[in-house]
Amino acid sequence: AAAKGDADSLYALGVLYKTGRGVPKDEREAAEWFRRGAELDFAPAMVEFAVLQFNGVGMPRDRAAAAQWFRKAAAKGNAVAQNRLAHILAEGLGVEVNLAEAREWRDKSREAGLNDPSLDYLSSAPAKPTAVK
Repeated sequence: AAAKGDADSLYALGVLYKTGRGVPKDEREAAEWFRRGAELDFAPAMVEFAVLQFNGVGMPRDRAAAAQWFRKAAAKGNAVAQNRLAHILAEGLGVEVNLAEAREWRDKSREAGLNDPSLDYLSSAPAKPTAVK
């Protein structure tokens, strides 16, 4: 199924290579399978690819590009991506700080059932920070 471009199968192969289950652990190979699934608009593959890209695992680190993958998956309703994007926007990791948008994504992830207390500070943070990292 993966050879035919089934996004779920491409994602599953990525998981196998990432974890080393049934195949030798290979982060580059995992990244490739996740990328292929992400390019087919499969949100779980987008998230996994973005995590690897954000951290520079199996490929060079590119936080700005990873933020775009998180954004695409977040727009599809993926709560994990919404949460990660909230952190990225709040901390300015590869993107400009945007606390208002970070709050929006935090709220969407909470509506989807992912409650991350580490983002509680966004409720009282000013919309425009006075200092940027």
